[in-house]
Amino acid sequence: MMFSFARNVAAVAAGLVLVASVATAGLPDASTSTVPDNAIGHHSQPAVAGGNIFPFQVVVRDINSAPVAGATVALSFGNSGGATTAYNPQFASGNGVVVCPAITQVTDGSGIANFTDLYFGGFDVIEITANGVPLKMVEVTSVDVNNDGQVNVLDLAIFDLNFQNFPANYETDWNLDNVTNVLDLAILDLDLQAGGPVVATFCP
Repeated sequence: MMFSFARNVAAVAAGLVLVASVATAGLPDASTSTVPDNAIGHHSQPAVAGGNIFPFQVVVRDINSAPVAGATVALSFGNSGGATTAYNPQFASGNGVVVCPAITQVTDGSGIANFTDLYFGGFDVIEITANGVPLKMVEVTSVDVNNDGQVNVLDLAIFDLNFQNFPANYETDWNLDNVTNVLDLAILDLDLQAGGPVVATFCP
């Protein structure tokens, strides 16, 4: 009798797991989706500035690890005056669409949203979502590190401070090698030469 009861309990539990799996199939799931740890922001167009060294690619999957096509991936930046702010618009279709204060892109048939370049100012930790489901918190930083819509001597001063004294600070590690060095200065210079003094348009 006891063994029969145990089998019945196990069968019910297995059924509940199956129902839960079916119910959440097709919905974005943080545990199976892939999101980078960092995102780098530019100020000027990639055709001039050389483009983002590390495109930001998100792969959205459901609880069964199946790709979720047609999901809206959003990088949730702050409103104007916050620590980070998206530029509006982004320069090219592959960079996502600004739905202030977020930058969004819809996943393809493989569940991939590939932001080839991102344009924003400042640095912070922001939330990445898919169809409103939280996927991950990531560190983001821009060559417009002080978030004033320009790349200029103020950003260079922040770089120099970290280069000289705080090389492990992530806000000036624009090539993601875990240290502020001359390689990051080269990236800053690309955007500076490509139109850094031009004031970008922020999300409201």
